[in-house]
Amino acid sequence: MKRKLSVGLVLAIVLIVATAATALAFTISRTFFEGVARLQLESGYYNAWSLEEKVEVLDMMVENGIVAAEGDVQAILEGDMDDDAREAALDALMLERYGGGVTEPWMLENIGIESILTTEMGPQTEWTLEEKAWYTGMMLELGLLGYDTDLYLLPGEDVISPEEAEQAARAAAAAAFGVDPAEMDAYDALIDYGVYRAEAEYKDPYYTVYFVTRDEDGGIADYAYDYTCYVASDGRILSSADGYRFITSPQENADAQRAQAEAEQVGGEAFLDEHRAQLEALEAALHPIDGAYLPEGSMALKDGTLLHYGRLHGDNDSQSSDDPVLYATCVDAQGAERWSLTLPEEGAAVDGAVQLEGGDILLYVSADTLTCGPYRQVRLSAQGEVLETLSLPTTLEMSGVQPEDEDQNFPYTGHEGFLLMTALGQTNTPFFAQLDAAGQVVWAHAYEAFAGCAVRLYPTQGGYIAQGRSGNLPAIWTLDMQGNITGQASLAGLEGMTLGAPMQQADGSFLAAGIGEDETVCLVAFEADGTVLWTSERIQTALALSVTAPIPSGDGFVFAARHDVNAYTPSRHLGVFFCGADGSLTERYPQGADGQDMMGVWQLLPVGSDGQAAVVSWGYDSDAGDQRVTSLLVMDL
Repeated sequence: MKRKLSVGLVLAIVLIVATAATALAFTISRTFFEGVARLQLESGYYNAWSLEEKVEVLDMMVENGIVAAEGDVQAILEGDMDDDAREAALDALMLERYGGGVTEPWMLENIGIESILTTEMGPQTEWTLEEKAWYTGMMLELGLLGYDTDLYLLPGEDVISPEEAEQAARAAAAAAFGVDPAEMDAYDALIDYGVYRAEAEYKDPYYTVYFVTRDEDGGIADYAYDYTCYVASDGRILSSADGYRFITSPQENADAQRAQAEAEQVGGEAFLDEHRAQLEALEAALHPIDGAYLPEGSMALKDGTLLHYGRLHGDNDSQSSDDPVLYATCVDAQGAERWSLTLPEEGAAVDGAVQLEGGDILLYVSADTLTCGPYRQVRLSAQGEVLETLSLPTTLEMSGVQPEDEDQNFPYTGHEGFLLMTALGQTNTPFFAQLDAAGQVVWAHAYEAFAGCAVRLYPTQGGYIAQGRSGNLPAIWTLDMQGNITGQASLAGLEGMTLGAPMQQADGSFLAAGIGEDETVCLVAFEADGTVLWTSERIQTALALSVTAPIPSGDGFVFAARHDVNAYTPSRHLGVFFCGADGSLTERYPQGADGQDMMGVWQLLPVGSDGQAAVVSWGYDSDAGDQRVTSLLVMDL
């Protein structure tokens, strides 16, 4: 299975080996790190680099004394082995140094500038102000610094010194919390100077002083800060009037988190009061079939009903690994069950579903959650009767190349059958195949043009459209019905934006929701040649992670955004947005159900015949022992 890790988790892994490498940092030229960062900008993470690019980095590692030109390193550099053996040896070497103890091939896709910097220079918390300023300056110049990141700077001549900032912060924290000065002196201080990048245009830089307790090995105990204080460039202790929290302690942080949770609960209760009757009428749909079935996928059917499919779960999201039970169930717009069945086919998961023009439904069943293959297709009638079960060809059979993750396919809706996607071999080359309703291969292609891009294919009126990136711009490719690329373009003016699934309009143009680097969402209309027709106004969000495809609503469209989740207070924010014909953007139905910490919108699907949409959302029910739940809310658009 794909195991793409967050930057934070990658850094946590490599911290295990970072301390031993810190002593080498002063000998490494910064041009080495800048070269790696530039390569990441151009080609992505390590797993997407060509063999030549990997060898180039190894050569720079030798030049900087990180590794010695002997043994396997020398053989790789001199080419004393075939390309496959050379790349395998190089990958093993990079995993050993930058994998944080993880030697599985999937870790290669997490090796990049962050993990390399942390290994060679140690934890970022221990860097000097100058090192932090150099790092964020480099990332900013290359376009790799996100808006949700601190922009570190060097204090100017008119700014108090770091030592003065620390002294002021110690005194302020001791006075605010009645801590004996001698006790405050026992805390070590970590100091940053800069500003949150998203706020850089309207806030002045400031010092952030963290007072920490170190463990016996010199690390920060539990990666926790005991006290935090913000100090202005002139030495003033910042307050809420400046847009910052004053001085924080562990208790104050807990109080702030509790206040946030209470505010969200009040909003949720107001929503319930307004829509209680509707929610009560749909209560059965919150836990389909006595709460035992958690949909792992949902699909809008042509008759206005919804199909949910997945595997049987027990309490607390558990299931029998020895004998998993797969199911499909159909509900109407009122949440009433039309039909339900458990599949006679053994398997680990239902990974996808497609409805054919005639109404029949195809389910894509994988046999194993780790290798995913082999795959089978179960054909159902629109009334839920099992019509046929057949085996599907493997990626190896279709391409002649072993895929990266054994035989893992990702099934999506294609033209009258499944559109499969996987990655081939060490090069991670995207591979797509279109199957027909009988499970036969219509076409299959590996796309070098998509290498290094996170690409999806979507069926269109005359073929397919692929979405990915070209540098810092969204990119699209058009393909014909046989999967041949017919055009490619970047969407100018949308720097840093990530687009969601597109909806094709009757005139052939496309609509897609977008997420900006500045944490805003909007709706974008564009032509197949990359011409941007219009963009809606933007709305600030709480770190939207993904957006759904838009669906028509009156004279406009609606889409939804899944928001990031605070580690302490999961968000109930569903983020459903309406875009009017004038390009205005407003938010609708912002709260989840009472007692349920919703992780955000999973899907937004048209349902019924009266201009309604089903919001499928999953989260954890605090009133049921934090058991995972899937909620279905039908709203008028």
